[in-house]
This record gives sequence, structure tokens and C-alpha cells, in this order.
Amino acid sequence: MSSSLVSRRRFLETVGLAASTTLVGSFLLQARQGNAASSYTRRDIGTLSTTSSTVLSYKKAIAAMKALPDDNPLSWTYQAAIHGTTLPGSQPAWNTCKHGTYFFFSWHRMYLWYFERIVRKLSGDSNWALPYWNYGSTRQRRLPTVFRSPANASNPLYVTNRGSGWNAGTSSLNASAVDTVVALAEVPFNDFSSSLEGTPHGAVHVSIGGLMGSVPTAAQDPIFWLHHCNIDRLWNIWLAQGGGRTDPLSDSSWTTTKFTFFDENGQSVQLTGCEILRAQEQLNYAYQGEPTQVKLSCQPGISPTRKRSKEVLLRRSQESAVILPPESNPVSVGIDVRPVREQLLRVTSEGKTNLTLDLTNIEADRQPDVYYEVYVGLPKGATPEFNSPFYVGNIALFGQGIRNGQQHGEFSSATLSFKINRAVSAFLRRNQSDEQLNILFVPRGASPQENQAIAARSSATIQIGGIAISSDRQP
Repeated sequence: MSSSLVSRRRFLETVGLAASTTLVGSFLLQARQGNAASSYTRRDIGTLSTTSSTVLSYKKAIAAMKALPDDNPLSWTYQAAIHGTTLPGSQPAWNTCKHGTYFFFSWHRMYLWYFERIVRKLSGDSNWALPYWNYGSTRQRRLPTVFRSPANASNPLYVTNRGSGWNAGTSSLNASAVDTVVALAEVPFNDFSSSLEGTPHGAVHVSIGGLMGSVPTAAQDPIFWLHHCNIDRLWNIWLAQGGGRTDPLSDSSWTTTKFTFFDENGQSVQLTGCEILRAQEQLNYAYQGEPTQVKLSCQPGISPTRKRSKEVLLRRSQESAVILPPESNPVSVGIDVRPVREQLLRVTSEGKTNLTLDLTNIEADRQPDVYYEVYVGLPKGATPEFNSPFYVGNIALFGQGIRNGQQHGEFSSATLSFKINRAVSAFLRRNQSDEQLNILFVPRGASPQENQAIAARSSATIQIGGIAISSDRQP
């Protein structure tokens, strides 16, 4: 969060506006050669008319998919169930989505690619490509019109189960829900992946709510695919910034782990990380207005562990967990910084070490329907605002840290870290006698107007087991 208010706005606008048989290697090579005559462009849904071939073909394909039996891999039910489902029983590839791991980007890229091919076939539109929802643009914070009008069964893009105001066109995504500045500033892949998976990914999911608000139902909403298309685009944009940004190319687990999907012919297929690194070359698609894609290749061997010198400077002394209850009121927690005040001053002034706020053992009793803006050092009585220097990021739980089974595999709590140099520096400069560093958690959901964040009421109870401030020096 070291960027200024002006640079944040410019960056967001720039990114927003610019921005069964298993067949493996030979099959994929043949499929790509067969598509080599065409190059597909994934376009910004905000630039398309309601009668564009992209919109009409998407509607046609969804209607065709819904007409198929649930156990047909090309059906709408089956494809959504690959991400997650509440249906009883089990089918190949169901409930296999990856959240809270470094496979988040690669798995979802594979998922989108095969879905795109299925839509292409069932629509009969050989040029079709997934559009993306460009909510980084301030003009596209509401649900695209074609997904809510006409608001009846004649529109395959319309579903009734969305949060309040979305289908009426009166709800809007908050600026903090679609913020990419924090994530795109990260250089290590795992830090970037974790940050972007929270915001905008998780924050958009919970803000829309309804089907989109829960892992087992999210892919049943047609807007899901456009949301994840944008997340995939942001991965490319992150790489294009350079500065040491790269994928885990020499991590054999990331590059060689196989994931199962179904192609447009209903055949079981597998992909690995090495096969989806270069979207334009390997998968034959690019995004409208994106920078030149970075050409990466897998490297043999296992990458050496990068040592990070992280030191805990201060822990919250209370033994009880911090509770974010099911209500709309912000929750404030104070930490006595007197023992480390001089150290904090030194770290924030030298600018070579990251200060981080570490939240550990985070768990919710159910899937939250809000996310929480996190503020560090906000003066008492001050209004929490996204563009404040005291804002450090969001808690946006989706598919991890959730107790009621809405995550895959065994339960594990969530851990989040936020860079807080800017916020702590502002806090220390404001009043040299302050002893308590205030940490504020503000629940947010959808807003009735663009750029007007309001308090949101959560239906879940979240507890945060540990709070600490650390210094993190990159190698």
C-alpha cells in the first residue's frame, strides 16, 4: 500500500480500461493444431452490444447445455460441478477447484479454456471466445445489463439467485472490492496469488452473493465465467509488469501436476502447469487491450527455497480470539506499540523492509456474505475510507477458512498478511504519544451507488486467532 492516492486511481483506471479415456500430450497437440487457423480474442463485455455474436452465442450454448442430462460432461450442471456442487454422489472431476493454493491461477485457466471450447461447439460459433467483466473500470461496477435483462427464463444469462439489487441494476461493486494495486505490486508469485485470490476474486464473489457467493454454487451463475476470465487476464498483466515477476517455473509440483477436465467432445483430458503458461501460444487466446504476453517456459528440477527473514516484532497479548460478529458495526482492536515504537520508526524510515500485519487462524462458521476492509492506525472518529493511507487490504474469505464444508478437502484455517509500512508511518507521524495502534475491521458488501461504500451486515461469525506485526526482509 505504498502508492499514493493519485497513483492508485491512475493504476486502477489503466488496468480497468486496458486492461472415460484420458488423453494427454498428443491429443492436446492435435487440438491446438486444429485451432491454429484462428486466434481468439477475449473481449471486454462492456464494449459489446446486447446483440453481439459473443452475447447471443453464449446464451445459445447455455440453453443447449441446460438441455443435456446432468451426468453429461457437456451439461451446465456438470461443468458447474467441476468447480463445486451440492448435488449428492460423485462424478469424475467434480469438486476439484483449487483455492488457497498456488494452483489457483493455473487450475482456473484450464477450467475456463475447456468451458470456452464447449461453448464454441454447442453455440455453433467457431469464433466465440469468453468475454471478461472489466470491473476495474468505474463504469462497469454494476452487473452487465445482458445478465439481468430481460429478467425472466427467456434469458439464459439471468438467474434469480443473486444478492439484493444486482438484478435490479441498483447494486454496485465497491472500489475496495475490485482493487488490484495491492496484489499487482507483489513480486513473489505466492504473495501475488494469495493477494489477488482475496481481492478482487473473493471480494467480488461475496459482494454479488447468491449462487456466486459460495464455492459449491458459484459456477451456476453465468457471470462466474466472466469474473474468472478477468482474474485470468490480471495474471497476464501482473507478469507483464516485469521486475522479477514470474511463475513457479522450476517447481516440479506446480509444473507437472495433472488436472482433469472434459473437452468439447465430452472426452476426459488432462493439463499441467507447463501447458498453459503462454496463453496466446499454447491455448490460442489473448485479451482485448492487454500488454504483450510474457513468454515463459518450464525449467527442470525443483526451485531452491527462497529464504525470507521474517521476524515477529509484536503479538497481540490477549489470549482470546478477535470476533467479527454477524452485524454491520466495525470491530476495533488495539495493540500497545510502546515496546517496539522506535523499531517501527526505524523500519518505516529506511524503506528496505516490509512491515506486515499477520492475521492467523482465521475461520468462519459459514461462508461470509461480506468482506472486511482492514485499516491500521486510523484516527479515532475518522471515517474509514478506501483511499485512506490507513487502508491496508481486505479479508475476503471464499472457499477457505470456512467451517460448514464450503471448501474442498479437510478444513484448514486461513492466514493473511498485509503490508502496513504506509499506514504505520502515518500513524507514527500523526501523534508521537499514541500508545495504541488501532486495527479496524469494516464489513462491506454491495453498494447502492458507485463509489459510495456503506456498512454491510454479515450473516457469518469470523474469528481471528492471532494478530501480530512482523518485519519481512526479502532476500
